[in-house]
Amino acid sequence: MRSDGRVDPRSGTSSGTRFGRTDQRLAGGMPLRSALRARAVAGLIALVLATSALPAQADRYDSKRSGFPLRFVAYVVHPVGVILDTLIFRPAHWVGSKEPLKTLFGHTGD
Repeated sequence: MRSDGRVDPRSGTSSGTRFGRTDQRLAGGMPLRSALRARAVAGLIALVLATSALPAQADRYDSKRSGFPLRFVAYVVHPVGVILDTLIFRPAHWVGSKEPLKTLFGHTGD
């Protein structure tokens, strides 16, 4: 029987029950079976997309065109520049963007 005392004519039981069991629902009110079905479909779609991706191919290695001398210097200098940017230049910009240094340096809001 329903809370108002009526019986569901389709099942002969109260609303929300089948065979004497209450339908399980998630917090949002969605039935548990629908949620599991939606997850299964989403998983199958993800599996199809992941397995249908084509493998990436790299360019062929050409020893005559590789090995530019400044590239090796860049491998060493780049991390130094990142460290300087993170530890010195960004904090200096932050300090320079606050009053009274903002007016002194002519900083404008970007």
